[in-house]
Amino acid sequence: MIGLVEYLRYAHKSFLNERNALSIINIVMGNSSGDMDSVVCTLGFSYLNFIKTGKIIYPKISFPQSELKLRRDIQYALNQTGLKPENELVFINDLNNDNKEYALTLVDHNNPDNEFWKTNENYKVVGIIDHHVDLEKFKDANPRIIQTSGSCSSLVWDYMKFEMKQCLPILSKSEIELLTAPLLLDTSNLERRVENIDKSSFTILSGDISTNTNTTTTKELFKKLSEEKNSTVGFSLRDILGKDYKEWDNIGNGEYKYKIGISSCTDSPNVLIERYGNDKIEEELNQWIKDRKIDLLVVMSSFTDKEGEFNRYINASGKLSGNVIKSVREELQLSEDNRINANGGKWWKQWKTSASRKQVAPLIVSVIDA
Repeated sequence: MIGLVEYLRYAHKSFLNERNALSIINIVMGNSSGDMDSVVCTLGFSYLNFIKTGKIIYPKISFPQSELKLRRDIQYALNQTGLKPENELVFINDLNNDNKEYALTLVDHNNPDNEFWKTNENYKVVGIIDHHVDLEKFKDANPRIIQTSGSCSSLVWDYMKFEMKQCLPILSKSEIELLTAPLLLDTSNLERRVENIDKSSFTILSGDISTNTNTTTTKELFKKLSEEKNSTVGFSLRDILGKDYKEWDNIGNGEYKYKIGISSCTDSPNVLIERYGNDKIEEELNQWIKDRKIDLLVVMSSFTDKEGEFNRYINASGKLSGNVIKSVREELQLSEDNRINANGGKWWKQWKTSASRKQVAPLIVSVIDA
């Protein structure tokens, strides 16, 4: 039986050798933000499907290869396995808009959200595994699994649990840690937003890591991944905005359709202001709105302060910002932070810390649709 890294190298070479000859390309891809969950779901689904069927569904990373350096947690976890991701994985910029037909399996989203699919419509969604709000599309997809979980990877591992149990004995420690990484990150080491399926999926994996999340090994892995994920030293503000960014378009019931973008970041407003200054922040946000041709840009800051308290802040810019903040203020329990905004900032403290982008985005879309 083939291991994960060996398979990914094989799939990469196979794609480079065969893509021109293929009339239909079967691929699996995560959402456009390209976080750890999306990337590992993509790689893991492709691998386990190969174990199950002997056929390749090519794993495609949903962001350009040049942006991997912005996702230090992913880069770290992949490098630990011995894989050279820049040279041994296929990124979205490696796909050509050449009228090929695509059979597309979506993980960590249930409607294609990548710019590539907006310019290339020769695709059919054949499979979905996701934990976001069901957009009620592609009802004939098989599998079509959309349910609540802390990490989408839990749904993938549960769907492929027989194959996962087959593979675990031959996988290296670093390969298993890669497969576990999104579950640890998305649930804060199984302490937040945990569903039963997250617990059961961790149980499948944990035999080769530890027996529970309180062991030194698992704690250290979570701590290291978190440090890498939260590290933005050396990043420009534009890098931070693009590091974990998603867009929604065709919003609104009128003739004009709106487009919004939400960027998640792990720096506090104070850190951003100290590093870049309010004037530079406002300038960059306005430029991003102009470049992306969006009507609203929301920056969601989440971080743990020195006292160990988890915090969320929101910044909204663009022509819809005033009405949107007014409409979601009560639901998200927003209050102005006069200390942070003393020099012209636009930050709102979000007291409802349980609402991540997964909950905030549908809320904003519903407000605009109304």
